[in-house]
Parts: sequence; structure tokens; C-alpha cells
Amino acid sequence: MSAICTDFSLEKNHLKAKSLQVINGAQTISSLANQPSNPEIEILFRLTKTQSVKTEKGFNQQIILYNNSQNLVKVSDFRSNDEIQLFLEREIDGRKPKGPLPKLRYVRKRGVGRRGAGQAIKLEDMAKIRYSFLYEPTLIHSAPKSLWSLSDSGGVYEMAFGVDGQVASAWARETLDEALVAVAFYLRIADATKRVGDGDPEMRFLRRLRFHGVALAGEFVRRRYEPPQARELLGSESKFDEAWNTFWPVVRSVLIDVFTGAEEGGASMFGFVRSSERWQQMIRRLRRHLA
Repeated sequence: MSAICTDFSLEKNHLKAKSLQVINGAQTISSLANQPSNPEIEILFRLTKTQSVKTEKGFNQQIILYNNSQNLVKVSDFRSNDEIQLFLEREIDGRKPKGPLPKLRYVRKRGVGRRGAGQAIKLEDMAKIRYSFLYEPTLIHSAPKSLWSLSDSGGVYEMAFGVDGQVASAWARETLDEALVAVAFYLRIADATKRVGDGDPEMRFLRRLRFHGVALAGEFVRRRYEPPQARELLGSESKFDEAWNTFWPVVRSVLIDVFTGAEEGGASMFGFVRSSERWQQMIRRLRRHLA
């Protein structure tokens, strides 16, 4: 079991640590906490004193990486204890159902918050939703692991979860609301594309294009709504429905037309979702509709 802290002291058989954070062995601690005291049990424990317990980058991130390298770990797992992920868990889990959004659960880590009431939004989902909504959708297909790497390692974590290109520990209310508007569009798009595909097997390709739809939603919202108005979409289901009923028929047509044209030209789905050229075609068509 391994942990980091900013300071510690030993007093007889008692360890006192400041800002203790377990980085490997949380399940062991949970198991021990639910068992009766037993002096026969011995646990190998490594404690590392560092300048801070932030794990977004630097030495602490390396400690986490190499302490978990013996396990099958997803890249996103190394971000699950970042301050911004803890912030999103608190804010999203504490939000009451309102407007177009149901009760949500933010699942920042496998095994944490997997059960319970509400629609689960995994941290991987949030990264893809927010990056697509703010920027474009091709990277999440061509290099999804870059969503969890910092820019100095060639990644876009600061863009997926940061503010103004910087790693953030929390978001302002407007930033959080903008992300939740993106989630609302994602949930509608995911549901609509599934229903279309279930009704017409030849249209199942739309499901694969849901993040292209989210990216087009970002363009739609930025062109049609000032920031205060965009926030109003969260507070009123009728206002969101009005926006959706304008947005979806156009975007559905754009997705179908661009993909069908590419397919007729011999393009595969694998290449299509990664193509910046096809994405630019979609943007141009949407802008013509919105002009």
C-alpha cells in the first residue's frame, strides 16, 4: 500500500500524516476498516513526503503511475483524483434534476459511484463531450488517450478540463453550466441516434457520429445564444426543447448527407470519424443553415 503526504511524524507506534492521500491500496484500507481489530495483520506500507498532494502532473503523477503499473489501469484512472474531478463529482452529484437534465452521477473512477440513482456520466464521457463541444470531434477518435495527457506531453487535458488552456482545480458557475448544456445535448443526441438506428438498421452509423453531433451543438449554441441565454437552456425544459427542435433536424440531415457522400466515395467509418476534411464539411453546411 502506498500514500503521499506533505508531512508526517512517528510517535511510538502511531503515524501522523498531513494531507494524506492513498494512491495504491484504497480497497485494502476499506477492507481493513470493516474488520475487527487484529494485531496479527501486517501490511507493507510506503509513505512518500512531497511538497503537495496534487496529482495532475510532476513527481506525484509519476509516483501514481509506477505504483499502479502492475495492475490493468486505464489512462483516465490516473486523473480520477485530480482536484477538478473531485470538484465535478461534488457539483454534479449534488445537482437536483432541472430543465432538460435528469439526476446525474459523475463517475470519476471505476468502482466509485457506479451504483445509485441517476444517469451516470463517466469522466471519460465528460472529457469527450466537453472537448467536442468546445473544439472538434476527430481527436477523440484518432487519439483518445491524449484527453488525459498534458500539453507538454502532446495531450489536451488542459483543453478538456481546463480553463483558458490551464489546468483548473474548479470551474466558475458559467463554465460548469456550459459543460452541462453540452451534456444535455449529448444525452439527447445519444438517445435520438439510438432510436433512429433501432428503427432503421441502415441508419445505425449515426450512433458512431454522436460526438460529431455534440461538436455541431457547440457551434449551434455559440452562434444562436449569448452566454446568459445558453445558461437559461438548463433551467427550462421547454426552452431547451425549442432549441433542440431547431437544431436536431438540421444536424441529423448534415450528418447523414456528409457521411453518405463520403461512403459513396469509398470512405470507411474508421477514416470518416477521424477526418478533419469531413468535419469541416459538416461545419460549413451547418453555418449555411444558420446564416
